[in-house]
Amino acid sequence: MLVDDDPSIRAVERRLLELEGGFDICAECADGRTAIDLAEQERPGAVILDLAMPEMSGLDALPAIRRALPDSLIVLCTASPRMSQARVPPGADAYLEKTSNEWTSQIVNALVAFAGRTEQRWPLWERRVAERRGEPQPYGGPERRRGRADLG
Repeated sequence: MLVDDDPSIRAVERRLLELEGGFDICAECADGRTAIDLAEQERPGAVILDLAMPEMSGLDALPAIRRALPDSLIVLCTASPRMSQARVPPGADAYLEKTSNEWTSQIVNALVAFAGRTEQRWPLWERRVAERRGEPQPYGGPERRRGRADLG
């Protein structure tokens, strides 16, 4: 599911995810309120969520989306370099800066790894899912990462 108030950004994400990643986009919208409704209706395996949007921001919508989709991948994206230096907010699996030249390929790489289409492992996502399920920590313990998640 793609959530961004800029239709051109959604179009780029859609094209790359469908053509390069082979993913089907089940829904897209322009605000957090609609994203919550669509998350509950469509049950997507992954959500690419813009941070700053009118009506309701991605950050405000994040807790409700996470409750609706406890095992789905949620990637927050921002155009603000200042915001991307913050730690990954609770409920999100990754935090990407849209001003980076690689942000779209990082999204594709994360989803491909998430979908199990490669041997690549994604420790941050696996740790967050284990935490939510109350399972033992993968990769030898509760390693805490600071800054942006490594999606490459």
